[in-house]
Amino acid sequence: MILIDTSVYIEAAKDSSIEKMLEQLSEKAFIHSCDVVEKEINLACDFLRRTDRRDQSERLKLIYEETYEGVIRTSERIIKFVEEYHKAAANFSKSQHKDIHDDFLIVASATVAGVKKILSFNRKTMASERAIKAYNTVNSKARYRTPVFLTTREELGKLLESL
Repeated sequence: MILIDTSVYIEAAKDSSIEKMLEQLSEKAFIHSCDVVEKEINLACDFLRRTDRRDQSERLKLIYEETYEGVIRTSERIIKFVEEYHKAAANFSKSQHKDIHDDFLIVASATVAGVKKILSFNRKTMASERAIKAYNTVNSKARYRTPVFLTTREELGKLLESL
């Protein structure tokens, strides 16, 4: 099971080789989405339409809809993990964690659902070393496994080869 972050869908809409890789991945693995990714995709599509890029908006929405198979809905447990991530992250970074609430929601959704990998090109926030320390701290206490982050096109390619 894999959860794909909004950043990857946006890159796939710009780069047909990534789009093709996501298509191949969806044929070989169960792809999750979550409330936050769904909301971000809709906001990005709305923005593209408002700025006269209707074709790009439709392409992004199509890639998203053809890729995922299930949506993880935000629950009380997920919210609790997000709160704990914020507390743990404050120990590693005094301010960065305040701006990545949605990233924490995505990771908490994947964690609670038992998703093994998160594909995200968001290396500076969601998949930063400090954020991963926070996830590991909270998840290990709760006896949950932190998903593995795949953050590059090369890692996506290796994942495809392994399936």
